[in-house]
Formats: sequence, structure tokens, C-alpha cells
Amino acid sequence: MTLNYDIEAIQNELSSRFKGLSYQLAKGNYMYFVGDDLEDIQTQIRVSRSNFSVYARNFFDEHWSEGNDLEYRPDGWAEKQKQDIQLLAERFRDFLQEKGLWKFITICFNGMAYDSEQGVIESFNIDELVKYYNPETLTVLHEKAINFEHSWDRFEMIKEFFSKNGYWIQIIDSHSFYINREDRD
Repeated sequence: MTLNYDIEAIQNELSSRFKGLSYQLAKGNYMYFVGDDLEDIQTQIRVSRSNFSVYARNFFDEHWSEGNDLEYRPDGWAEKQKQDIQLLAERFRDFLQEKGLWKFITICFNGMAYDSEQGVIESFNIDELVKYYNPETLTVLHEKAINFEHSWDRFEMIKEFFSKNGYWIQIIDSHSFYINREDRD
């Protein structure tokens, strides 16, 4: 599914934070704009296409500072995010199977789960099992097979899998973790 981004709608929303905006280019996961901040300092603005986080820096600074996310989302964005997370969950399940680690594991996403013992669970409420999770990505509940306390190598292998896919791991406790997008600076 290809998303069409409405540059004018994004510029309109950004205009409450920046003056004289002009769209520059799209590169990788970002859209770039140029304008003046509310103190009349010329600023480069970067908007993430995956989560619509806004980053800004003036032309004298090499570091980006994060602002509030945009309200704007293109048509079909939510459905595409769900499809992408489901595909990532499938790829992670396959990865664990290839490594012989698909035992006592539940991958929770989009209100459903892949479970190594029960298969696909169509309706799964993660709220009942863990206090912290990211509802926009996936959460992994595990016991013996990928327990990071006993195998640093397994942690590094799984961390690398998610990093290659644009995510980083947030460990909840010794039996669960969730992932976040890496484009959060």
C-alpha cells in the first residue's frame, strides 16, 4: 500500500509553529521543510513519514530537537501501520523458528497474538498481562527460550533483528519486551 502525503495539509499544520514554510524534499523516511521559527530564526524542519514526529534545527546547529507530533495522517495510514506490524510479527516468528527459539513465546500486536503453543489468537488483551507496552508496535512475552538474563548472545541477535527493521527493544522485565521505532531521535 502506497500512501500519498498531502504536503499542503502538513504545511498548514506546521504554520502554527513556523512562518514562511516551503517544502524542500523527501529523503528516506523524512520530509524536509524550511521556514522561520516564531523568533524569526531560519529553521530546517524534518517530519517523519512513519510517525509524523516533528524535528527542527536552526542552520547554525547540527542537532535536531524534537517537537510535538503532527495530527495529520494520510488516508490509509492506520491500516498500513497495522499491516506493517503484522508483517514484522510474522517475520519475527519465522526468525525465532529458524533459530530454534519458538518455544513459550507470545508475540502480541494489533489486538491479536502469535503464540508458540496456541497458534494464532485472534483476540488478545495485552493490558491484562503487562503494565507497559507500545500499542502501535508489538510486545513479546517469553519464558525460557529467549530469556536475556541467561544469554546475552540471544539478546544481541534479537536486538539486531529489530534494528535491521528500524526498531529498538525496550525491556519491560525478565519475561517481556516491546519495540519502538528508531526514528525517535
